[in-house]
Amino acid sequence: MGRGKREMKKIENAASRNVCFTKRRRGLLKKARELSVLCDASVGVVVFSAAGKMSEYSSTSNMNIIIERYMKNRRHDKRVTPHEANDHMSDTTEVTQLQQCHELLEHEYRRMSGKELGGTNMRELLELQEHIELGLKRVRSRQYELLNEQMAEVQTILGAGLEVVEVNNRLRQQVKALLGHEESASEPESRLETMAHQYCSNADFSGENEEEEDADCDENYDTSLHLGPYDPNSWKGRHFPSQ
Repeated sequence: MGRGKREMKKIENAASRNVCFTKRRRGLLKKARELSVLCDASVGVVVFSAAGKMSEYSSTSNMNIIIERYMKNRRHDKRVTPHEANDHMSDTTEVTQLQQCHELLEHEYRRMSGKELGGTNMRELLELQEHIELGLKRVRSRQYELLNEQMAEVQTILGAGLEVVEVNNRLRQQVKALLGHEESASEPESRLETMAHQYCSNADFSGENEEEEDADCDENYDTSLHLGPYDPNSWKGRHFPSQ
């Protein structure tokens, strides 16, 4: 009597679920080993239990080698979903439109520059001339605006310079006025000093004369002691200083 087919759903009984996991994990790793040996294939199997326990099998010495090969092939063989394909097509269409617009703008620029006019007729040339003249007027108008702004700046700078010159002149006049006031105030003092100097000079001169007169008096006045008989005539003609 054969085993019945197990229904593919989660086993509710925890013990039965653990037993089933152990058996099937062992069988999976066995099949992976057989596939690697029989077919000479690189096989890597990683299994995590419900409790978080990891079980692995690698046909190579290191599982990282198989993981690196997997990541490398994953990058080269990346599948594109329909949504990604639509986005790619829309991006391609937008790029194409931008390229066409860029080419038209370049052609128009060359025409405005006077190049590639071989296929234009008279009407197109007249329209092109009008556009160029209009653009030239705008350029000249902008030039005039810039010149007026620069002239206004120059006038402002010159006005500020004139104000500085006027302020300097006023300050110089004030300094001169202060210096003149100080000179006028110092004139009486200088006069007093001159008069005092003259007075001192006269006083020194009179003092010298008095000293000379005293010296003359001292020469005529004899204070020596004379011994001998008294002679009344000996005092005649001598000068005695006044007290």
